[in-house]
Amino acid sequence: MVRQKMRIGDAIECNGIVGRVEHISLRETHVRKFSNELTIVPNSTLFKNPVEILTDKPHRRHEIVIGVSYDTDLDTAADVIRSAVEGLDVIEKDRRVDVFAKEFNASSVDFTVRWWSGSKPLDMHTSRDAVVRAVKSALDENGIEIPFPYVTNTFKEALSIRRLRQDAPRDDEPAQSDSDA
Repeated sequence: MVRQKMRIGDAIECNGIVGRVEHISLRETHVRKFSNELTIVPNSTLFKNPVEILTDKPHRRHEIVIGVSYDTDLDTAADVIRSAVEGLDVIEKDRRVDVFAKEFNASSVDFTVRWWSGSKPLDMHTSRDAVVRAVKSALDENGIEIPFPYVTNTFKEALSIRRLRQDAPRDDEPAQSDSDA
């Protein structure tokens, strides 16, 4: 069985190594990580493990998950998110933007948002940045909350709450008696 060969210049991911192929020989492949370190990978590693060729096609689908509060109308939220993403120049206009209600989370109802952009790593980062910013801005403009995790504490017994008065002694001060005054 023959594998589809990667080419010099392809961005790949294999066994935790992500980078651009710079050189291919019979024994090894040189992969320049995106942080600029050179990794020399034995071809046996590339043969024995799955290799993702990230740039084999000109476009890739990307996704993020965004949560909205439980009191949000989900149809409205989906429309706001979709419109925000569809209005961006960094996404492929001829491909559909998908917005799906995904799950009930602890503090939010989560949506999966998917779009297409270029396959280069910079395209992914640029489009993800633009999508996150546009969605956040659109949700803010429409009064849709992106909630923080909430914690509700429940006590079995009622807790007494001491009312603090201006003249009441603080915990770090000794109480004065009438004879001290």
